[in-house]
Amino acid sequence: MKMIKNTLMVLASVGIAQAAVREPVGIWDFDPADPNTATRGPDLVLVGTVQPAEGLDEEDTAVQIGVGSHFICPHGMAPNGGGEKVNEWTLLVDFRYPAGSVGKFVDFFQTDPANSDDSDWTVHASDGAIGIAAVGYSRQTGFVTAPDTWYRMVMPVDNVTRHDLFVDGRQVLTGNPQG
Repeated sequence: MKMIKNTLMVLASVGIAQAAVREPVGIWDFDPADPNTATRGPDLVLVGTVQPAEGLDEEDTAVQIGVGSHFICPHGMAPNGGGEKVNEWTLLVDFRYPAGSVGKFVDFFQTDPANSDDSDWTVHASDGAIGIAAVGYSRQTGFVTAPDTWYRMVMPVDNVTRHDLFVDGRQVLTGNPQG
């Protein structure tokens, strides 16, 4: 299981000529009273279960996602970056995972709606590195996660040129593009 804190944001890049900072397409605060509700953009669809969890402080909200559970994010973004899919985007996730998840893969998201392949980003079971085989893992720069620790992860992606990873403001991976 993993816990998602406070805010998950998805931003879409729509052109190189525009400003570097874009408005979020979706923001989800994961209020335990209704974790599906969006602060901005469409609501999430929960498949499975979540439980309230401790955030960074008493005012912070978080949920713990049950094993085998997930959210569906109907983001509504149009294809971009060439092709028929959303190829340019940024994802921000605040997360932690419990000690009971050490030695297991802790998945962040899956872009295949049929879920017929591995997740797209994960905390690796062997060492706590973040990434995926085709893109690379943060262990390449010496960064690995530890259980029961909050992290802010930001992934700016352009499938043709970059799959980068920043954790707590530090770049921990310059990943391979997926073209």
